[in-house]
Amino acid sequence: MPWITGADIKDNVFYKAREHITDEAIQNSATKIVPKGNLLLVTRTGVGKVAVAGVDVCISQDFTGLQLNHDKVDKWYLFYFLRSQKENLISQQRGATIQGITRDVVENIQVPLPPLPEQKRIAAQLAQADRLRQLRRSASQLGESYLQSAFLKMFGDVSTNSKKWKTLKAGEVFEIKLGKMLSEKNYKGTHLKPYLRNFNVQWGHINFSDIKKMDFDEKEFDKYKLQSGDILVCEGGEVGRTAIYYGEINNCCYQNALHRLRIIKPIIEPVYFVEFMKAAARTGLIAKRTSQVTIAHFTAEKFKEFDVMLPPLPEQERFAQIVARHERLRSQMRESQRQAEILFQGLLWESFGESN
Repeated sequence: MPWITGADIKDNVFYKAREHITDEAIQNSATKIVPKGNLLLVTRTGVGKVAVAGVDVCISQDFTGLQLNHDKVDKWYLFYFLRSQKENLISQQRGATIQGITRDVVENIQVPLPPLPEQKRIAAQLAQADRLRQLRRSASQLGESYLQSAFLKMFGDVSTNSKKWKTLKAGEVFEIKLGKMLSEKNYKGTHLKPYLRNFNVQWGHINFSDIKKMDFDEKEFDKYKLQSGDILVCEGGEVGRTAIYYGEINNCCYQNALHRLRIIKPIIEPVYFVEFMKAAARTGLIAKRTSQVTIAHFTAEKFKEFDVMLPPLPEQERFAQIVARHERLRSQMRESQRQAEILFQGLLWESFGESN
């Protein structure tokens, strides 16, 4: 029989577990069986996640199973009600190492129970909004896989250079420089400037939500100032993560967890290079080039010797146009996804707001 932990709950209905348990183990353990059609509420390690059991399932200590009186409560009404209570449940979790809520907390949840037909109406309305939200999210995820497929079709497998494109060492294509070393004394001074760090460089974009400042004197500012079109690559953390800086912040610099790349030979398109790095990371090509004792690092020396695959520039530019069209579409999809999320959360509040 399936045996689950909180990590197994990823969809509204649970069907497939990573682990199973024998009848003998069930009889000799504290596990409980939740019959198909009832609810699974995560009460430890991921508090507030909820799902409907699509099969009979054994639960770990991460769960409280809710076996329903179906004459009084519609399972999907209760499912969405519990979804609306997630923040309340999280606020009541306790524990020094493993956070969770007690059975008493679950037993004392006040559940508003309108007549069964009204419960079904509310549940159907929420399910429709939820499906719309999930469709928008799936469309966004498919968009990312589309770019991967387009890159593979045009340029082949980067790990083997299956199409036998010309290659050059990164140091022959780019000027590569690490940024300024961080130190506490540099967080104060008379020449504070914004700077980008590993956190800010995400795959294909810069995250500007948390920009810090550091002291750069005139000489350092000249050395570490970013220019529009600079490519930034993570030296540590998620090694190789790459994005292009388009001059979004005035007088912005960067720190030594990042490589700054400037093109010295007009044989590479930056947008193509970002996707090349994504493919190199996915296929393990970058991992083979990193220095790793405890934490992986893509040192400047190794990066300069890293082989960059160079299809003809017109092909790279054609791919960049595909990416540009795709990004416009993704922007529309993200807005659509945001609106669907607002609709769903608004309906949750409208249905259960007084219970929060």
